[in-house]
Amino acid sequence: MKRIQLYNSRILFTVNNVRKTIAFIMKVGDPIKLTWLCIFLLSAFSVSAQLNIPPKAAFDPSEAKELLAPGSSSIKGIAYTRTKNGFGMTGTKTSITRETVYLLPFTKHLAEWDAQNSKMFKNRNKRYVLSDECLQYYLSTTTDEYGNFEFKNLKPGKYLLQTKYYMTHTYDGVDVGTKAYLMEKKVEIKNENEVLDVKFANW
Repeated sequence: MKRIQLYNSRILFTVNNVRKTIAFIMKVGDPIKLTWLCIFLLSAFSVSAQLNIPPKAAFDPSEAKELLAPGSSSIKGIAYTRTKNGFGMTGTKTSITRETVYLLPFTKHLAEWDAQNSKMFKNRNKRYVLSDECLQYYLSTTTDEYGNFEFKNLKPGKYLLQTKYYMTHTYDGVDVGTKAYLMEKKVEIKNENEVLDVKFANW
């Protein structure tokens, strides 16, 4: 599977190992299992029919460059996930290791994209996306074996952190695919020489 870099929408869904998925289809024999499988697969591929909608505010490279200019502050934290049970309660904590974390400056273009996505579930036929040019202005780092990451030399301002993690889904002991989840967090550095400590998690 080709790894996804920088996420211009808030929809990530990949299904790995087609052979196992087909084997599962051949194995299931009752309506409940077939319904569960159809929901899983339809949610994976329905995004292709969505209409891509960019922000009305044009991306300004000079604004992004100014926001990413060197400063004296930093952001550090740990990226992790927690599994959820049927009641929505969080379970085991798992660090997101050896994964890229992106930091995007909160330009007017990105701010509008963020506002658009807050209304995303009012119309599932629309997919709000950032411009390709916007995705060329970012900082990145990689989490260590414990999920720790750090961005140095930042200016005060608002930023968006993004990363992804994978979860393999099984049913009756059969691997039916791997889902890629987008995880993001809005953060703000308010002062020079500030060290902002963040918990970057999926809950």
